[in-house]
Amino acid sequence: MWDVLQNRLMSTMSLMKNHSTKTKSTTTISRDIIIGGLILLCSVLPYIHDAVPRETESGISGYSSLRVFLYITLINLFGLVGWLIAYVEAKGKRYRFIIIVPIINIAYQLFIYILNLKKTSFNDLNLKFLITFVISVLVFVFYFTRKLKQKKQAV
Repeated sequence: MWDVLQNRLMSTMSLMKNHSTKTKSTTTISRDIIIGGLILLCSVLPYIHDAVPRETESGISGYSSLRVFLYITLINLFGLVGWLIAYVEAKGKRYRFIIIVPIINIAYQLFIYILNLKKTSFNDLNLKFLITFVISVLVFVFYFTRKLKQKKQAV
């Protein structure tokens, strides 16, 4: 009788292990398909403007045509995605904090392009330089104060 119970228990545990493995592998495959699709979408961002017919010459957001707007916006979005991936992949690295600067710069530039602020003072070289400088200093200060607090807590 003990052998029968032991065999049933072992077969039940085996079924549970197989079910868990199948669920885990299905989840992994689904996640891989989603990530692959997102990578494919990001890789075609700079070329989406080619799908817009050339006859469409109505301007949008200060650009001469929709194609130009899409090209400029999506090329910057492509760069932003690349920097975001670099930021995520640099987790645990000492230089990760500085990657925030180009992310903020590209996001600011996208903000200018989308809201048609190209001909305003928001797009001046002096203001962009000032914003980059201030953000860089803030990132450095935040990073090093956080590191000092961590060292004090460790001691």
